[in-house]
Amino acid sequence: MARIFCARTLSCVFTVGAVKNSRISSPQEDGVVFCNDVCSVTDVLDHECNPDQWRLFIDSSKVSLKVVLLHNGNRLHSVPLARAANMKERYGQHEATLGKIIYDEFKWKLCGDLKVVALLLGMQLGYKKY
Repeated sequence: MARIFCARTLSCVFTVGAVKNSRISSPQEDGVVFCNDVCSVTDVLDHECNPDQWRLFIDSSKVSLKVVLLHNGNRLHSVPLARAANMKERYGQHEATLGKIIYDEFKWKLCGDLKVVALLLGMQLGYKKY
């Protein structure tokens, strides 16, 4: 007997091919693959490039970093902006990643877990070993 966890009206859209086939470049610096032309990516995905309608989500672990634009009403697809593997958590690296995606120009609202917020505020992380 199969269980259905999603509503029957749920639809999934895969837009990787649309961005991949466009002329948008994804430069790589210091192990971070990023997009510094956000408006072009949103145009390819048929989204409006209005910073007030988007928030920047940062997910970080001990070895990776992901930066994604999320629509405020969750009605539009998320837009991946940066990804890094094998990267240690440090304030300078998060700050550099924000600089690469030109955060100062758009001033999106930031969201993430408390660890990311603490890093961005310059607080020292303390991992306790027992």
